[in-house]
Amino acid sequence: MSSNQTTLMGHMLGFSEMEAKTIPTMKKVKERVRYILEKHPSARGNDMILLWRYYKEFESDKIKLSFKKFKDLMRATSMETIRRTRQKIQEGGELLPTDRTVLKRRRREEIIRKEIREV
Repeated sequence: MSSNQTTLMGHMLGFSEMEAKTIPTMKKVKERVRYILEKHPSARGNDMILLWRYYKEFESDKIKLSFKKFKDLMRATSMETIRRTRQKIQEGGELLPTDRTVLKRRRREEIIRKEIREV
């Protein structure tokens, strides 16, 4: 998407002239999240609102999700809760990933832990 198209899309989403020109220049996620937290205080205490704003303002060309469908997602168990639960289960050594890359990384980590304990 060209800079002009992004600026035009920013205008269509209700951004001021300055915001419509500034948003396309924000490349890093941290900059984008900071912008949303400053502009939308309700996103400071609600990750789902933060996600909605992020996707709407910065990735609307990639994610086509109506607000109604997003509200349905908000009623579902959050992705973060599911991720953390999977992480806790796997911390205990259960149901570990079967991906070869992950397994290699875990083996290297275990070797490093053993070496550290021996020192």
